[in-house]
Amino acid sequence: MTSLRRACLGVMLMSAAAVAQEAAVDPCEKGQRYFEDDNYIAAEPFLRQCLARDESLRALLPLTVIAVLQERIDDGLELGARALAVAPDNPRVRYWYGRAHLVAGNPQEAMDQWEEGLQLDVNHAGILEGLARLSLRLGDDARAYNLLLQLRMQGTDDLWLHHMLADLARRRGLWDRAATHWRDVVDLEGESEENLVVLGELTILAGKHEEAVEIFRHAVDTIPSGATWGGLGEAWFAMSEVDSAIVALRRAVALAPENPHNRFNLANSLQIKGDLEGAEEQFVTYLEARPDDPVGHFKYGVHLELRGESERALAAVEKAVSLDSRYIEALVVLAQMYESRGRIEETLSTLDRLEQLDPGAADELAEWRGRLESVRAEEQSAVAEGKFRLRHIVTANPDAVAKVREGIAAGEDFATLATRFSSGPTAARGGDIGWVRPVDLMPGVRDAVTDLEPGDVTAAIEAGGRTHFFMRTR
Repeated sequence: MTSLRRACLGVMLMSAAAVAQEAAVDPCEKGQRYFEDDNYIAAEPFLRQCLARDESLRALLPLTVIAVLQERIDDGLELGARALAVAPDNPRVRYWYGRAHLVAGNPQEAMDQWEEGLQLDVNHAGILEGLARLSLRLGDDARAYNLLLQLRMQGTDDLWLHHMLADLARRRGLWDRAATHWRDVVDLEGESEENLVVLGELTILAGKHEEAVEIFRHAVDTIPSGATWGGLGEAWFAMSEVDSAIVALRRAVALAPENPHNRFNLANSLQIKGDLEGAEEQFVTYLEARPDDPVGHFKYGVHLELRGESERALAAVEKAVSLDSRYIEALVVLAQMYESRGRIEETLSTLDRLEQLDPGAADELAEWRGRLESVRAEEQSAVAEGKFRLRHIVTANPDAVAKVREGIAAGEDFATLATRFSSGPTAARGGDIGWVRPVDLMPGVRDAVTDLEPGDVTAAIEAGGRTHFFMRTR
């Protein structure tokens, strides 16, 4: 035998051995090895060969997984159903068959499979996560939170899980738990500005104000910015340390003048300290940046009322209610404002809106209505007797007289002018002297007010060494 023939025979023998070896490989084992290595393209042909031999779970389950991950909907559903027929008590099968239904757009079927799977294995991480996400889609935040919390207690320590737990706790008002979950976020993700600010704010909401101050002090030392200084101001404010809050918030505004949130908090702090001019500047700037914020308009209305600018105050609170028709606190204050101005019908209408929003306050609102009905009856009686209602400004100060004249000419609120410039006993009530009969007034005043229409103001009347102005309100 020549060398060439011997070499050819050797090659033929080696090829035959390789073929025999390949034929001896179990396609189920080979497909499983490729599958475990995430080489799904190589795994599927062998798993299909395995399935052709036997309707077994070792081929059906990985083939279902591959079909689901590749979003081959029909294959996923068909293979998953076959796997379920083989092993109905296997939680992994329930999980992946549920995943197949979810990919197919059948969330209820997915939930049914996962509910069955959870009965088989209460600790299956995939089922817990899947049910939690579906619960979120259905608006069941409480169940989603409990499922994810169970997943966390098993040792899952992923960033997405801590984010979701914190968000769900926050949405349910569980501030202490939300802060705890956010600490886990900070531990995994690091002390970024945003993470520290969120942690501090959640701690404030949890009522742990001293702890929040320490968090923000650390944040200011680590990342001094408008956001961290603003957070420190909020924490000081929550502790009723208003002076410290103002210092921190002024620093925040200086570092980030474009941040309206810090200006709003500074405005409220300055108002508490009695710096109404400073608060005014901050409120105005805030509302220029956030014109659609009902809380901003409401707080500004309260501020204006403190300054005695009653008409602007009323307009601001009305704006807040127009932006948020369910803003109960603003509606209560609006009703009080209407009542103080004698606008009974508007007050009653506002009370009706309050009762719709808060049926539990029906008794209190009924008592309020009763008081208003008495006032309305008094008003009707007074009108029937020919009385009318007046506001009064009186002063002997020439400068005050000049300012009142200017204010009336400019259309300023008469009640505000009375509060600021009148020296009479009714100044604190915006000059309101109540219902009077014209015949009871001194001749000079009687002549001046008799022909007034509601809303009209007399010219200046000199009497007794002082200057008087009257406005008819009703």
